[in-house]
Amino acid sequence: MDKTLEAHDKLIREIFEGSYQFEIPDYQRPYAWTTEQATELFDDLYSAMQDARVSGASSQYFLGSIVLIKNDRDPKSSVVDGQQRLSTLTMLFAVLRTVMPDAADDITDFLYKKGKVSLAVAQSVDRRDCRPPPRTLAHHGIRPDSKGRAGR
Repeated sequence: MDKTLEAHDKLIREIFEGSYQFEIPDYQRPYAWTTEQATELFDDLYSAMQDARVSGASSQYFLGSIVLIKNDRDPKSSVVDGQQRLSTLTMLFAVLRTVMPDAADDITDFLYKKGKVSLAVAQSVDRRDCRPPPRTLAHHGIRPDSKGRAGR
């Protein structure tokens, strides 16, 4: 059987909602981004949202290529390229869930397949409020506890 490679433009919310469950293959390197790289991604996203707010028009931000191997009948998607960005975005959403308790349920739903919110939720937060103290992410899990908070 011939295999084909198809490329599709996707919104961030489309990648994080229902039909995708990320699986990091064993051959991938561990998470290695530094604070500098994560900050650059966050600053770029924040700037894109600010530009959209000022212009009053919707704009798109190119996140970069993310390569997934996915079977249409299986929600699992093996991450071939883009692991660092996907992992960083997942951590960003976990931090947003913590600093925005009123949106915690929606963010948790978004991260775990219901897809109710998008990155636009960050427009209501000052970007400095989203930066955790340097060791916070190391001490909190990504999955929420029974009350929707990041676990320890």
